[in-house]
Formats: sequence, C-alpha cells, structure tokens
Amino acid sequence: MLASNHTNLIALQSIQRAFLFTEGAQFLRNANAQGVVDSIVFRFVLKNSGMTPTRHMTSHVSHGYYPNGLPRKFSFPDERADTSTPLDVGPHGETGIENGPFSASKIEDVLSGRTRLYFWGWARYHDIFEGTPEHITEFCLELVGVDGDPFSPSQSQPGVASFRACAVHNCYDDECQRQ
Repeated sequence: MLASNHTNLIALQSIQRAFLFTEGAQFLRNANAQGVVDSIVFRFVLKNSGMTPTRHMTSHVSHGYYPNGLPRKFSFPDERADTSTPLDVGPHGETGIENGPFSASKIEDVLSGRTRLYFWGWARYHDIFEGTPEHITEFCLELVGVDGDPFSPSQSQPGVASFRACAVHNCYDDECQRQ
C-alpha cells in the first residue's frame, strides 16, 4: 500500500509540477528622443505548461557573434555575473528574459550573413512540492531572421524574430546534466 501511495504521489507531482520551456522570441524597438529606432532588444519567452506555479525562479541570457558557428565544446558561459530578479510564473503563464540592445549595424551584419548571432540561457526554479529538486531549462538559439524592418518606427511593436535551435544546450532537468 505504501509503495502504491508513493507511486501515485510521484505521478501526481510529475503531471502537476511547473514546467518551463522556451516558446519563441520577439524583438522590441528602442527609439531615441527624435523617434528614430536606434537599437532593438530580444525578448525570449518562457512558458510554464504546468498546472502549478514556479517558485524562486531566476534566469539568464547571454549572446555572442560567431561567424563560423559555435566553437566545438562551447561552454555556454554567462556573459555577465548578474541574473534576473527572482520571480514566479503562474500555471500556463509566461515571462520573458531580455538581451540587448543591438545596433542596426550589428543586426545588418547578422541578417546579411557576415556573422552569426547566438543566444544561450537558462531558467532555474522550484516547483510547489516539498522535497523536489531544483529544475532547470537551458536553451541555445541562432538568429536567422526578423519580420520586416526591425528599425522601422512604423512597424508593429513587438516584432517577430526567427531562430534555429542549436544542436546542444536545449534541455530540461536531468537531460541537461547528460549534455
């Protein structure tokens, strides 16, 4: 009977727990005092597909320019020591983590193929169930395009960015340890 109860508890927790995954990205236009868009910021959307909220979540996103693709055995370092302010994401809710700003010349270099821009990051969080381990979601994405002109003030806000997932560093929990 105890074994059965334990099995049921584990099943309930795995179905109900918070589960974060990346659900695309947007870009936000930054205009100067004259209304000219002079930079953009990328916002990576993290969605909680679980039936319960996250607890004590922190996240981080970094970027780098690699004209020939990511180096072999890339370590995905955090480019800054700080992380985002702890927050929680409700059931079926979402949040975003931002990186930038990026100038028009840098984005033009990427869109014209002169260089490649990669973003990698993570979110660490707990679920509401006592005694369960910390969860982690990691991601790595390469920017491959943007909808329209990202520096046009007449375009809608926010814009849509297109990304390709990297071959590694896209994982959840135990999968991340194996990579």
